[in-house]
Amino acid sequence: IQAQLRHPNIAAVTDVIVDEGIAGLLMELVEGEPLEGHIGDGKPLPSTDEVHEVFLPVLSALGYAHDQGIVHRDIKPANIILGRHPDGTLQPKLLDFGIAKIRADLPGGGVVKGMTRQDQAFGTPGYMSPEQLQGAANVDPRSDVFSLSATLYEYVTGTAPYDGPTEFLIMKKVVEGDHRPPRELRPDIEPALEAAILRG
Repeated sequence: IQAQLRHPNIAAVTDVIVDEGIAGLLMELVEGEPLEGHIGDGKPLPSTDEVHEVFLPVLSALGYAHDQGIVHRDIKPANIILGRHPDGTLQPKLLDFGIAKIRADLPGGGVVKGMTRQDQAFGTPGYMSPEQLQGAANVDPRSDVFSLSATLYEYVTGTAPYDGPTEFLIMKKVVEGDHRPPRELRPDIEPALEAAILRG
């Protein structure tokens, strides 16, 4: 799936190699570190300009993937790498389309096809949309919007929106929408940015 995509903010897959029956992907080298390395553990919270610099390119990449009929299904801070252009400016890259699905229809219907069972749930619980937690059959691009919004929430506030001691409790919070408003954690958040996060 990832090899079908050509976008400056999606890590390019150029070939599939097979050695002794084991397949691997040949990908472009992206030098940088995952977004998760910039979150929490006393890291400074980003300015609005820094948020735009990271997330507008990722939104462009995700919109492009959706236009191609592809739903990522595992957007999280670990799957966004902060690469650099040759001139040193930031070039975020969306990675890991390993559980992505090709939609049988284009935006709107939510029908997906693939080799996995349609009712199975795949992804990372704290970032999965409620419908994704309930199974893959009805997942459409809006599920990726939810996941990207959860990622944005965490980047802006330094705290994941849905957290807990067990996967079950995390999933319960997601399904119930049990999260604190970003403003409680980041009083200086720009109102439009908070509105975008909450809408997502």
